[in-house]
Amino acid sequence: MIPIEIQIISIVQHTPGGKEDVIRQRMPGTLALRGTDWILRYTEEGDYSDSQVMVISALNHLKIHRRGPISYLQTYEPQKVIPSSMYTPAGRTEMNVATTYYERQRNQWGGQIDFGYNLSMEKTHLGNYRLTIKWTEGNIYERF
Repeated sequence: MIPIEIQIISIVQHTPGGKEDVIRQRMPGTLALRGTDWILRYTEEGDYSDSQVMVISALNHLKIHRRGPISYLQTYEPQKVIPSSMYTPAGRTEMNVATTYYERQRNQWGGQIDFGYNLSMEKTHLGNYRLTIKWTEGNIYERF
């Protein structure tokens, strides 16, 4: 496992042409390399309880497994609509995720994953989402 510093930028637009909400997070995590897959793990701190998150970045798709007060396992694959189940204290919710794009890159210092998707429940559009997961590998202070 490689120690990493993760920065996540989430941009949410609930209505077409509407205001965009930007959420920024920063936390430590780990990176594992398995063939062409990159596996990032981190803890997302919440107001009342933390969530464990695992991001699996493959060449042509992305999976995010989140365990906590809100739990889900979701696959994001460009140009596909994939059903999803989200589990909350209020119960299970069924949604559809239509991934619009997915890109990834990595170099000797870190990497970045960019993806976007549209979220809907039955016939109701819930929003357009764009996420960037960027990380720096190792202890950045050891490089100088």
